[in-house]
Amino acid sequence: MTPILLGLIAHIIGDFWLQSDNIIVLKRKGQFKGYFLHWLYIFLPVFALFLFFNLKIAIFFAFSLSLLHILVDICKTFIKNKFNLDSPLSKLYLFLIDQIIHVLLIIILYETIFPADFAFATRRIDLLKNSISTNKILLYIFMYSLATLPSSFLISKILNLVNSNFKNYTKTTVTKYLGIIERILIMTLFAFDIYTIIVAIIMAKTYVRYKYYSDNNFLNYFLIGTLSSSFLAIIYGITIKYSSIIVNLFRYI
Repeated sequence: MTPILLGLIAHIIGDFWLQSDNIIVLKRKGQFKGYFLHWLYIFLPVFALFLFFNLKIAIFFAFSLSLLHILVDICKTFIKNKFNLDSPLSKLYLFLIDQIIHVLLIIILYETIFPADFAFATRRIDLLKNSISTNKILLYIFMYSLATLPSSFLISKILNLVNSNFKNYTKTTVTKYLGIIERILIMTLFAFDIYTIIVAIIMAKTYVRYKYYSDNNFLNYFLIGTLSSSFLAIIYGITIKYSSIIVNLFRYI
């Protein structure tokens, strides 16, 4: 399970945190620079994290995963342009399918490249004591990482799918990061059974936006965005709360 979690964390770093809007634009235009930079930003975090095993695994896994990642992105761009898939529903489907394929590639590569080396190296790096396993810590990191930009992208695509008028309420950088902080707070509080503060956070957010409720489009935008964000945060909180059970269930993976 350790290599898969490391691969997922590296994927979030490279595909969301390091991929700028400029790189996305270059990729949409089919320019080599955009794909090369994206390949580099996928390769580097995978290589860095997999050095926990050994240099051979880090090089081969990072190169293989980053190359396959770029090939998937090239295919996605070709299909999108070929069939003019610009509707909100098409963009949501492409986003979900793209992410599912990337996750499957991590699992497939783990199962096919150096499985014996992975097993040996995993035992070597599992050095944490007090019954706190490496996988549990990595699961925490992955869930908190998932609550950041990946969730923001998904929620924005859901909002555009529900109502095209929501595009008039384009999120600023400040509101985007406020949403991330809100999800991190909610998932943490939920994991520790502190439900009253979660209610207080949502009530405070509702009060701040009160003066805009005369606009029905904004009201729908606010409700759907808040409910979607809170739902994801609760799912992440449940995962953290029962992380020991989850790790034990997948300890042979």
